[in-house]
Amino acid sequence: VRAVEARFADIAPGDVMLAVSFEPYAPETLEMVDAALARGARLLALTDSQLSPLASRATVTLLAQDAATFGFRSLTSTLTLAQSLFLALAYRMELAYEPSRKP
Repeated sequence: VRAVEARFADIAPGDVMLAVSFEPYAPETLEMVDAALARGARLLALTDSQLSPLASRATVTLLAQDAATFGFRSLTSTLTLAQSLFLALAYRMELAYEPSRKP
């Protein structure tokens, strides 16, 4: 538990944590989520069901359903959703960026 707390020392209220977990939900992921939430972070969960333990902790839950064959999940829709989130954030940050002008 102390190792988890040390990793999250810089998390402050208002920060956002993105957590990704699918069935069977890893207890390590839930431990990290709980540590971040205890420090005031908000949770953006990417998971497979509203019944996921992440969904009940999340401020926002995004659901992704990937096909599984012989126990292996394809992750195509999960990775597409993650890339879309990253691109949206990068675009938003670029709009807010004002380069300094050199004389």
